[in-house]
Amino acid sequence: MPSKPLKTFVISHENELSSVIDFLKKNYPNSKIFLLKGDLGAGKTTFVKYFVQSIEPDYPVQSPTFNLVNIYQLKKLTVLHVDLYRLNSPEQVQEAGIPDILPTANYVFVEWYEHILPWISEAVMIHIQQEKDKRIIEIFP
Repeated sequence: MPSKPLKTFVISHENELSSVIDFLKKNYPNSKIFLLKGDLGAGKTTFVKYFVQSIEPDYPVQSPTFNLVNIYQLKKLTVLHVDLYRLNSPEQVQEAGIPDILPTANYVFVEWYEHILPWISEAVMIHIQQEKDKRIIEIFP
């Protein structure tokens, strides 16, 4: 992770995620892959939910922890939500076929991304930290 974030947001309520989403859409219009870093319960899935619902407001978003990948087929685009928490190596990522589906989506969000890095040439990292009643979200180019 680069030493200095491009932008830092401090939010105290999840509806404030819209400002982070707007920043990403404005500053990374051609970015496709977003790597989400944060502890369990930090808000990674909530972040993806707000991103998806910024495009299609009532679209249901759930954690893909048990099935590894959720595919959100929106009206005009596709979002992949990948959670690699249960995988222990790049070999397991490859065996699951995840690198093969990355090119099929307009946007890809990857939680616990360390084992997929061999297949990622360019991405934006989003680091989410929980501190008491607020979240600190850092964007790294």
